Amino acid sequence: MPPWLAFERRIFVKRNLPDVLRTSLRHGNARHADLARGESLIIGTATDPYQPAERHFRLTRSVLETLAEHEGLRVVIITKSALVTRDIDVLTRLARHSRVTVHLSLITLDRDLARRLEPRAPTPDARLRALARLRDGGIDVGINIMPVLPGITDTPAGLRALIERVAAGGATHVNAGVLRLQSEARKRYLPFIEAEFPHLAARYRATYAGSHDAGSRYREGLQRVVRQLCTASGICCGRPDGDQLLLSLESGGQSA
Repeated sequence: MPPWLAFERRIFVKRNLPDVLRTSLRHGNARHADLARGESLIIGTATDPYQPAERHFRLTRSVLETLAEHEGLRVVIITKSALVTRDIDVLTRLARHSRVTVHLSLITLDRDLARRLEPRAPTPDARLRALARLRDGGIDVGINIMPVLPGITDTPAGLRALIERVAAGGATHVNAGVLRLQSEARKRYLPFIEAEFPHLAARYRATYAGSHDAGSRYREGLQRVVRQLCTASGICCGRPDGDQLLLSLESGGQSA
């Protein structure tokens, strides 16, 4: 089984996760000391914490319940899934004594395009409803426009519509980042581009031939456009605390 397929189909359930976390957060423990000094605890950098298995195993919820036993933490959750709204009660409890931010990943408002790019992920409308519910619950929510796909989701009109919509929905900030292709992701993604967007195949192979990043000129141009659009919509560009989140295609996680 190729690695990209194994990543989706071989799900490891760490049933003892809450107990391990509780031990790690004991006062005096080195990990607890790091968090007490202001380090952020980020949930969802390797895989989506609200993938379908979470409905049954509820491990992410148990993690949040454990974190809610502590004060003064900085917790970030990254997800594509509207399932995060199930835990608004725990997030609200956690946010009473800690800083909590949910980053919803959303790269396009176009439902048909989203289905081509993320066939097993929730629709854009479902994620927008999740944004509204979280904000109604008093939870800080940012939007990750990651990854931006050159030639596919990077049109100024599309980005403007997306940023205006999430700003109107109450999102507090927007992060944007260009597609990054590490070696295994390149093996999977470039054939996908050839099949779904053949007119862009040569451009993608040239762009990512020597690096997992797009060129600096493109990245800088994208950030400039996103900043301008955020300013026009009255929404913060980048995380308010100045921390940066870098996501590659490989860290997008299993689709929820």
